[in-house]
Amino acid sequence: MPHITTPNRPFSALSRDEQVRSLLDQMAGESASDPVRAGRAERLEQIKDARPDLTWRQIADAAGVMSERSAHEWRKTGGITYEHARHLCEFLEVDLDWFWRGSPSETPDLMDRLNPEGRRQRQLDEIERRLREIQEAIDELRESVARIEKALRKGDLTRHFPKSGSPDGRSGSKARPAKAKPAKA
Repeated sequence: MPHITTPNRPFSALSRDEQVRSLLDQMAGESASDPVRAGRAERLEQIKDARPDLTWRQIADAAGVMSERSAHEWRKTGGITYEHARHLCEFLEVDLDWFWRGSPSETPDLMDRLNPEGRRQRQLDEIERRLREIQEAIDELRESVARIEKALRKGDLTRHFPKSGSPDGRSGSKARPAKAKPAKA
C-alpha cells in the first residue's frame, strides 16, 4: 500500500473514498493543503455568505453534482473540479478565473479602451448597421449563386450573362474554346 498521508492520518487509516480522492488529488498535483484549493474554498464561502438565500443543495445542483455533501466538501477543501466550477460560476454569474485562481479576469473592457469618452451606444449602433449591410450583401450573393446554379442546370446562361452567355463576358470567336475530352479507348 502506498505511503501517502493526509495532514492528520496515514493513508491506511483513510476510508476507500478518501484513499481514492487522496490519490487523485496527488496525481492532479493538488492536495487539501494546497493554497490554491484552500483559496477556492474561501471564495466559495464568500459567495455563499453574499447570497444567504442560496442553499448548498442549489450550489450542488448548479455545479451538476447529485450530492449536497459534495458542495459541503468543496466549502471545506476547495476540491471542486474545473468542469463543476465552470457550471457553478455560470449559474452564479461569477468570474471563473477569479473563482478558480483567485485573480480577477485579465480581459480588459475593450469598449472602454476603444472609446473612453463613453459613446458606446453610438459605436454599437454603427457596428450593428455595418453587420446588417454585410448580411444583406451575403444574402444577395447567395441569391445570385442560386440563380446561376439553376441556370447551369437548365443550360441557360444567357439570362445571367446576356452579352455572350459566358461568365468571362467574351463573345463569339473570342470566347474560350471548350476543352476537348479525351476519347475513350
